Amino acid sequence: MSWRQHINRVNGGLACCAAGLALGSFAAAANADLVAYKTARQCAAPETPADGCYAWQSGRVAAVGVGKLESDTGLGRVDVSLTLELPGGQRTVTVPTTFLPPGRPRVGDTIEAKVWRGQVTDVRLAGVTVSTVSQPASRLFFVAVPAIGVFVLGLLLLIAHAIDTRAGYS
Repeated sequence: MSWRQHINRVNGGLACCAAGLALGSFAAAANADLVAYKTARQCAAPETPADGCYAWQSGRVAAVGVGKLESDTGLGRVDVSLTLELPGGQRTVTVPTTFLPPGRPRVGDTIEAKVWRGQVTDVRLAGVTVSTVSQPASRLFFVAVPAIGVFVLGLLLLIAHAIDTRAGYS
């Protein structure tokens, strides 16, 4: 093997490792809200949900609306828009009806809302907890998988170079 092939393998390996790390950092930065939400803890006594923790607040359902989300590829889904009266004021959230108890929610029902950074992320009604549509979405999470692949490819190129050098092929 010529010296050019070794240099190209080393440079290619280092470039792939660097590209994989850059893509991984980009995916992590894009998903910072999702990671913060998933790792949030329940608020202690002096803290508020604005501090990055979450709190369950009790309230009642003030209004209920129903909407259907059409889909070209499937059946679509039915969502319920709830106006909640919570200690911090009225909030409107959208909840998929898939996991709601039958015949619920109704105006006047007692409800608990999980509040994180000023937004309602989950509601608990009749013992059933349902995620709202407004939870932090994963953004560019698909970039993480190719980032790992590119990084591993770079490592394999560097390992192949090290093995060839040790075996005396250089």
